Amino acid sequence: MKRFVWWVVAAGLALVAWPVVAMAALSVNLAWDYTQNPDAQATGFSLERCVGQNCTAFFQIGGVIPVATLVYSDTAVNYSTWYTYRVKAVNTQGGVSAPSNAVSFQTPAATLAVPSNMRGTVVP
Repeated sequence: MKRFVWWVVAAGLALVAWPVVAMAALSVNLAWDYTQNPDAQATGFSLERCVGQNCTAFFQIGGVIPVATLVYSDTAVNYSTWYTYRVKAVNTQGGVSAPSNAVSFQTPAATLAVPSNMRGTVVP
C-alpha cells in the first residue's frame, strides 16, 4: 500500500515542507542546517510541534536531539491532521535560541487498500 512521507527541510533554522510519495508508514521527516556561534555553542536541538495550522501551543517532541544530528523522523502523526513544527538550538548551560520559523501542513487522508485477486466461477 502506498503511504505518504513528508520531508521538511530547514536552512539556518528556517523550515519548509513538500510531500514525497514513498512506500513507508506515515511520518514527518525533518531536517535543518545550523551554523555554530563560537561564543554560545549549541549542544543540541529542541524540536517542537503543535497540532493545527495556526496553533500556538507547541510542545517538545523527541527529547534533546544531539547537535550533530540535523534530522528527525516524527512517526507519531495521524492522517488528515494539520501539524506545525519549529526547532530551537539549546546548550547545557540552559541557553535556548529563538525558534525557527514555523511550518504547517496537513498529512494526507488515509487511503483504502485496493482489493486484488478477484476470481469467480460459472455455475451451470
